[in-house]
Amino acid sequence: MKKLLIFIILLVFVFGYTNAGYSETLKVGYVNLGKIFDEYEKTKEYDKVLESQGGQKQKERDKLVNEIKRLKDELELLSDKGKEEKQNQIDSKVTELRKFDTDVREELSRQRDNFLKEILKEIQATVEEYGQKEKYTMIVRSEGMVIYGDKSVDLTDQVIKVLNERYKKK
Repeated sequence: MKKLLIFIILLVFVFGYTNAGYSETLKVGYVNLGKIFDEYEKTKEYDKVLESQGGQKQKERDKLVNEIKRLKDELELLSDKGKEEKQNQIDSKVTELRKFDTDVREELSRQRDNFLKEILKEIQATVEEYGQKEKYTMIVRSEGMVIYGDKSVDLTDQVIKVLNERYKKK
């Protein structure tokens, strides 16, 4: 509700500004940030990196799980005296597995957040640059703000093209 109110006030201000005797015309465009994010090649590359790292961590986890299973199988074959020591080993490995899971989840989450911030910062800068170059008065996000937008002012594909061309040059 607050965003809608701010948007309405902004539109009233902009229309009031352009109708107050200024000859400058209002040039507004919109972008679909989700689509830009998903179709940006850097996003796809980062997804592959995270997926690969996740796969490696899963292999490490599987080794721990298999070791715990092996220890449990050995436990059943032991006498009462040996079972206590083997149970301590199992408990230790289960604790190690829980810590591993927590550490991996936090590490991958932190990496994903850093990638996300980096990509969103690039998208923001590119949209601003594009808007200035093409002399837009305003570029808004289509998600949740634009009720109707003519496709001719949808700048999403142009921004994706600029981002991907720059990324390929790097």
